[in-house]
Amino acid sequence: MADGKTFAMLAASSEGRQELPDEVILSLCLSDDAFDSWYACKAVGALGIKAGIVTLLTVLSLPAPMLDDHKTDRRLVAAWSLSKFGFDIVGEKLIDAYNSGNNLTKLGCVDALGELRDLRALPTLIGSIRTDDHEVVLWSTLAASKLGVGAAQQLRSLLAEDLPASTKILIDDALQKIDAQRV
Repeated sequence: MADGKTFAMLAASSEGRQELPDEVILSLCLSDDAFDSWYACKAVGALGIKAGIVTLLTVLSLPAPMLDDHKTDRRLVAAWSLSKFGFDIVGEKLIDAYNSGNNLTKLGCVDALGELRDLRALPTLIGSIRTDDHEVVLWSTLAASKLGVGAAQQLRSLLAEDLPASTKILIDDALQKIDAQRV
């Protein structure tokens, strides 16, 4: 795995730059070029550029061009990068963005909350599992599964609630993922 400086150089490879100031990296996070944007978002977390937290939160709210492999995009790597700062620094910012954001923002925030792997994110994830938006529920159950065994009890209690069958299937899948972590 390459270090953060390499990510930054890759983000600017189309420009031929070898070293980039933080401001350039942050501007590339918002680039329409999927390659530049992905590596710039990755560099923010890898380099620990705290000034980039607001930019990464913005990225979570934007449509994301897919990379050629169609397995990742800048929103997913922005969630990963935000997790590198820890809950104490970004947790409340993510929860605030979730509570005030549109659907796309909510999806990015629950992904980032799961990447934090901190049980303090669980109340927000549980609340989002109770929503009627299937895509938000899907990402929220996946995120909750990343919190591990500490989330299992609250996820199990959701199974007793009057929730759609599709939601209960996703909760059960999250519980299976948690059980698989124990092995």
